[in-house]
Amino acid sequence: MDGRRDERPRGTERPSVQRTGIDPKHLECGEVHVWIAGLDRSAEQIARMSLSLDREEMARAARFRTDEHRNRFIVSRAAQREILSGYGGVDPASITYEYSAHGKPSLRASGTGLDSIRFNVTNSVNRALVAVAWEREVGVDVEAQRTIRDAGALARRFFSPSEYAALQTMHDEAVERAFLSCWTRKEAYVKAIGLGISMQLAGFDVNVEPDEPATLLATRPDAAAAARWTMHSLDAGAGYFATLVVEGEPAAVRTFEWRPED
Repeated sequence: MDGRRDERPRGTERPSVQRTGIDPKHLECGEVHVWIAGLDRSAEQIARMSLSLDREEMARAARFRTDEHRNRFIVSRAAQREILSGYGGVDPASITYEYSAHGKPSLRASGTGLDSIRFNVTNSVNRALVAVAWEREVGVDVEAQRTIRDAGALARRFFSPSEYAALQTMHDEAVERAFLSCWTRKEAYVKAIGLGISMQLAGFDVNVEPDEPATLLATRPDAAAAARWTMHSLDAGAGYFATLVVEGEPAAVRTFEWRPED
């Protein structure tokens, strides 16, 4: 039946952002931590953060044409390093990465407390999100709200027929929100399974309604794959759409705000 399950999994309500009262580094096996970082920081903070980046990251930063984009990249990478290092009790600058054939990052962490950590990162404008879990794959995506030119044409090109049909039933003012919601849901799933741009976005279905919990509806050609992943809507702040996808049964998602030291 087109890969659909009789009992469709429901997404979860957006978890609230927690800032105090708990130890965020205490990550249980059944949990996923999602860190939200604002990327616009002072010159002094950016200079300090750049010290934790490696040569390759600094070379990438230097290739940005504007200070704004360069600085946001530095803050995003420094935040990622600081967050991940906290789970293993290591120096942020000591973290090294490796990448799959399709570009999914992982930690080269043999012999450290980070061996079982899985993570994924996304950023858009002034937001970066870092999802962290023990021994289960995760994917996360965030998109800033903005005007989408030719949203219908883009949906017809990249989305599945059922997703495109759902968008066609909406009023014009609702289409952009639905498009961005759908996009983050699809990108988070592609990032979780680690296939990147090699996977056809039309090969699976998600719901498109922005005010409903994110849900993975169907996967093709392997219909059973949909049951192996759980999709969560995230609150990344006003003006942003975000989705988390987790391997396995529904996980407890705890969301934190990352703040650098002054």
